[in-house]
Amino acid sequence: MGPVSDPILAAGARQLAAEVRAEVIRGADNPDFFSTLPTAELQVTLRGTPNLAIDTLLNTGAVRVDFDHRRIYRDAFWKGSFATDSLLGDPAEPVRNFTGGSFWKRFDHLQDGVATGYVVNYEISALPGLPEVRAVPYPDDRRLYIRKGHEVLLLSYTNDPYRLVYDTIKVIDPQNAIGVMHLGKFPLGMEVATFVLARHNYPFLNMSIPDHEMLWDDPHAGLPAPEKLAGTRWEGNLIFVRTPDTSLVNQSTPVPLLMTFHHREARLTAECRIGVIAFTHELDAQTLAKEMRTIGSDIILGRWAARSLDSQASAELASLLFAGSDFSPLYFVLERQAQ
Repeated sequence: MGPVSDPILAAGARQLAAEVRAEVIRGADNPDFFSTLPTAELQVTLRGTPNLAIDTLLNTGAVRVDFDHRRIYRDAFWKGSFATDSLLGDPAEPVRNFTGGSFWKRFDHLQDGVATGYVVNYEISALPGLPEVRAVPYPDDRRLYIRKGHEVLLLSYTNDPYRLVYDTIKVIDPQNAIGVMHLGKFPLGMEVATFVLARHNYPFLNMSIPDHEMLWDDPHAGLPAPEKLAGTRWEGNLIFVRTPDTSLVNQSTPVPLLMTFHHREARLTAECRIGVIAFTHELDAQTLAKEMRTIGSDIILGRWAARSLDSQASAELASLLFAGSDFSPLYFVLERQAQ
């Protein structure tokens, strides 16, 4: 006689499977969605989702701009973060000061079924990890997050001080992966924290200087119409990151910029605030065309030369930014705020 099925348990399993599928779909549609989930939800998704082929892990270096959702996808690496309820993901825990709570992993070679690359913890980039990744069937049922026989990607390190660390990872869709960090020897290591990986992406407000320069010349960027800038508050950030393919700095706290425009006759006046520094900047048609572009009706790209600002504002900005008197160009991005 075969096993007696329990309709309640079966219904619960079907509901759980449906919820896992919904989580994966939501994560695929919403960048960084998985980074908001606690350990339990991440591990349920990890257990219930098949792993994609190991070559999906590779980073191609491709850059894609989603103008509809104002987001830049830069496939230089996978940005990682620990589950928010874990020791390494909790900003209140002292250990996070060491780990940074974030990291990135790049995989650029695949040979004989082994992916290799480069792993950098945000706070200790001078000491990178050198990983090897292999697809393996999980050998037992000891873990809540994985079933025996399911394929996982086993990441181990070839250099100290990381040799005692290994990760078990599943790539759950082309943009996202979930993994568990362990200390010890596979498969008996001690679970440390669950983490998520997402192909590097960020909103326009966190763009880098290369992104700004790329978008400045894009057909989507146009010359601003003064009357469409005026009367609205614009908020955004100064842009400093020059190496987005090897840095997570543009994900950290930016330098905010606030701006309000007033259009009088043929001139446009911008009231600007950067930190404690407030100043006005006059823009005639020629200056506006030189210093700003708009993308759609809600995004402004800008770049200032030190000599284009009045001397006091230029000196105060140079002091604030620890820059010389000629800090040009200074790049920024702004987003229109709802009235």
